[in-house]
Amino acid sequence: MPDIPRAFIVNNNAKRILAHTVEEFGFEEQQVIYYYCYLSMPVDGIAWLLELSELHVTSVLGLYSERVKSLLTFFKKALPHDANDGLHIKEILI
Repeated sequence: MPDIPRAFIVNNNAKRILAHTVEEFGFEEQQVIYYYCYLSMPVDGIAWLLELSELHVTSVLGLYSERVKSLLTFFKKALPHDANDGLHIKEILI
């Protein structure tokens, strides 16, 4: 998962948009994202816990990562930020 520049986390609008990205997924997929990003659980552990295939878990995480990267590309063009001041993605999930 990409790191999120601190400027995007302290900007309420950017943080809300990034956090809303998780809400676009179904409940099961949201669980995958939270277990992986917030609890740092491994893919095989998530698959076992949620009774999903590892392929499904990996696909969800890949799609989520791509959506976040797309938003970050936009925000990096629109908002001032320090590229060296990144935070873990779980900061938007809190």
